[in-house]
Amino acid sequence: MKTSRKIFGLTYLISVLAIAAIAAFTLSRTTATLHDLSRQRLFESVNREARIIYNTLDMVKSDIGVLADEGASLLEGGRSLDEGARRKFAERLSGLLQKRPAYTRILLQTGAGRDRVTFSVEQTDQGLRAKGVGADVDSDLIMMIDEAKKLWPGNVTLSPVLVRASRVDAEQKVKLLYVATPIAAKDGRVEGALVFSMDFDVLLSGFGRPKTDITFFIGDTDGTYLYRPVGPVEARKGATSDNLIRDLGIGRQWARWSQGSDPQLRLDIPEKRLAVVLYRVLLADPVISPTVPILVIGGSASLSELDHTIVSFRTELALMALLAGGLVALALALATNYLSQPIQELTAMADRISDGEQEITSPAVDRRDEFGKLARAMTRMLDALRGVAKNEEQAALGRMATMIAHDLRNALSSVKMNLKILHTHHRTEGDDLADGCNIALDQVGYMENILTDMLDFARPNDLHLDWVDLDEVIGVATVSMLPAIEAQSITVCTSGNFTLPKVQGDRTRLIQVFQNLLSNAIQSMPDGGHLTIEAEAQIHESRPSVEVRIIDSGSGIAEAIRDSVLEPFFTTRAKGTGLGLTIVNRLVQSHGGELTLEPNPEGGTIARVMLPLVSATWQPEAQKEIP
Repeated sequence: MKTSRKIFGLTYLISVLAIAAIAAFTLSRTTATLHDLSRQRLFESVNREARIIYNTLDMVKSDIGVLADEGASLLEGGRSLDEGARRKFAERLSGLLQKRPAYTRILLQTGAGRDRVTFSVEQTDQGLRAKGVGADVDSDLIMMIDEAKKLWPGNVTLSPVLVRASRVDAEQKVKLLYVATPIAAKDGRVEGALVFSMDFDVLLSGFGRPKTDITFFIGDTDGTYLYRPVGPVEARKGATSDNLIRDLGIGRQWARWSQGSDPQLRLDIPEKRLAVVLYRVLLADPVISPTVPILVIGGSASLSELDHTIVSFRTELALMALLAGGLVALALALATNYLSQPIQELTAMADRISDGEQEITSPAVDRRDEFGKLARAMTRMLDALRGVAKNEEQAALGRMATMIAHDLRNALSSVKMNLKILHTHHRTEGDDLADGCNIALDQVGYMENILTDMLDFARPNDLHLDWVDLDEVIGVATVSMLPAIEAQSITVCTSGNFTLPKVQGDRTRLIQVFQNLLSNAIQSMPDGGHLTIEAEAQIHESRPSVEVRIIDSGSGIAEAIRDSVLEPFFTTRAKGTGLGLTIVNRLVQSHGGELTLEPNPEGGTIARVMLPLVSATWQPEAQKEIP
């Protein structure tokens, strides 16, 4: 399989897996979020309806409290209401009944026994009707009057919601809610009671306004529906009987909740795919009455309908993922073809170079991207190889000339020493040979100058010394290696090289030193690893110095070749001249420093570069401030 196909297959596989993972995560989070939003909306809606009912009941309590105060003020010393007071009070009650359509009857009873006076105003088909002293009182009103007389003045009690036959049509059932409060004289004695009778359906006529996804209901202490959902949408949501506990199948949860103190109950019913929220409203003060009637305000939201929406979203997401996968495949095919063509051209060019061809060119040379740069670099490398081949003979001659120069200098030193002895002897004797010796010494000096020039030719160029910021030098060298570092997924750590003192040296040569050492460390970690650069100022051999440590986690240097790595032309790589570390060592030494290579206890190699801050002749008392 070609490399281009491998790249395409691997990249496409990674892309498809990434798209699938993103789609699955998006679907999962979206499903959970939609369910949570549906439950939260249900919770807020039920709470809002419960607050409305609370406010409505507070309004009723406020109305009966005001009327009770007015009724008490009309009583004088416990006497019954006179005709004028009854007429005035009847007008007040009539006005309230007209204002509150849910109020069906208001009854006022004072006194006891033969002094008992009952007065009421009620709504009928013919309008409001007031009944005087002889007003009839049914059993529900009698019960509420008795309950009210047990209360302290100012307290209010409500009855459970009672289902009774309509006073207009006996076959028609109505739900009635009674509220009662005592009437007390100025001295605090309870002298009567005031009772409101209310049509529960009219009182809550605004409850549970239609919503497309929420069904509202109201139940009593036993779970019997007082307000229940109707219509096909609500029927699909499970309201099939007259009891919400049976409809929802929440008997055990209801029992625990009704005995607890938390007014809210939130639960999911998986078998019905419903989310349910219940809110308990107390109709009496638990301190006043041992058995407190309650209203249960509830709502349910169908998760099945939400699941249908999620299925549609899942289908759309799958189609989008398939479309994205197709676009990625097309893009990868085009990119692979675009990238593989110059690679094939460069591979063919490399094969021709290995076959020994001399005149080689490639279409990739004309490209304006990295492949073109690489092709031009290979062309320059080929030209350089030709130049190296031409200079091999000159290099051999140079090495031979250096060797001869060393040997001749030793011989010339002996000749020069003997000529000086002869010159001194003949000058002392005063003969003519002194001039000949002088001429010979001049010729020896001339030959020494020639040998010195030959040795200087073989040595590296002189350094251009200046005060150098090592922080900046190390940073430049590290940045230049970043492409290779990133390509091999190497982690770089730095420590201590942020406030280093300046050293005297050649900035260009020092950058070259650290670039070579970083390059060797990177090449020793082809599969990635850790590259640590540490630097600190310290005293080395009684001189202030800076030590830079380049630590890698690569393959390390074998013990058998550790002593030979700094020798010229020694290398363990298939490619390389073996002069890198030799040049680095010579440059460090030319700065008066020291290079050592040692094994890393954790694996790899530690390259230590010690650079002095002062010259070798420095003495502590002669130390000067370094700029």
